[in-house]
Amino acid sequence: MNEHRDHGATHSETARLRAWRAVETTVAAGAARYDRRVMLPRLFRIWPGEWDGTGEPELTRMILARLRKALRREWALARARHWAYDFDRHVALAQAWRAETQRRRALSRPTA
Repeated sequence: MNEHRDHGATHSETARLRAWRAVETTVAAGAARYDRRVMLPRLFRIWPGEWDGTGEPELTRMILARLRKALRREWALARARHWAYDFDRHVALAQAWRAETQRRRALSRPTA
């Protein structure tokens, strides 16, 4: 008997769960290696000097706002099954989002 069906899950549910776990692992690994100076220019256009003089935590807030907008666009393209949807870009945006969110949390923690 199929071990996955023992728990009442169908084959497609099991496949979806495995795919979700694989993406989650990829996002977590990418967030751990994230370097904003390298990744952000690959994800969206940053004009020279756009963020010069912007200190933390304001810079992180601005980056998260841009990432949020880009992620919403990718989600919309994915839901519409649009030809312009890019799974790799979506994953890279999720990795950057997770790393910047973790950075924001670290910045907001009181230092002892």
